[in-house]
Amino acid sequence: LQEAHPTSVQELCEAAGLTWCRLAVDVRTPQPDDRPVRRRGVAIAGSGQAPAEVFILPDLPLPERTLVARLSLGGTDTYAASYRAPPGVSWFETKPQQAVGFARWLSTVEGAVLFGADANTPLVDAVDFAATRTHWQSGLRRLNGAPGDDLLVGPQKIHGLDDALRLWLPDHPEAEA
Repeated sequence: LQEAHPTSVQELCEAAGLTWCRLAVDVRTPQPDDRPVRRRGVAIAGSGQAPAEVFILPDLPLPERTLVARLSLGGTDTYAASYRAPPGVSWFETKPQQAVGFARWLSTVEGAVLFGADANTPLVDAVDFAATRTHWQSGLRRLNGAPGDDLLVGPQKIHGLDDALRLWLPDHPEAEA
């Protein structure tokens, strides 16, 4: 869940019959200069056994926009993650910094990973993945040589995950039209 307000997300979870919910804002230590928007982070919810561990990625610019839960699914440790990018029109370079940090973490994870994201990108989501372009693509002059958000969701991604659409399309060629 993205943009999860602590009060309303609990109501949503109850209505959906979910038995547990973890919020990033409950894991992160609030700072004295936090604006109210920092209380709307991300969440992960489910039913059945609660996560063995939940954590944020504290070294990112906006850690409350990440949450990772380590779950045991069928006896296998699985990481479920929620990610929400800051909008580039107001957060500027913070957006690709957040994406690159999250992509770097993903690239280190061994085993099963599932993540949901509000990535606020791509700019061009081409059927031919090689033609996909993000808003803060690596190589843009405004990045001054820093890597872009394409390391998370573009053809230059640095992790081994594929998005659900890219996995679904080969079995449904009629949808590409």
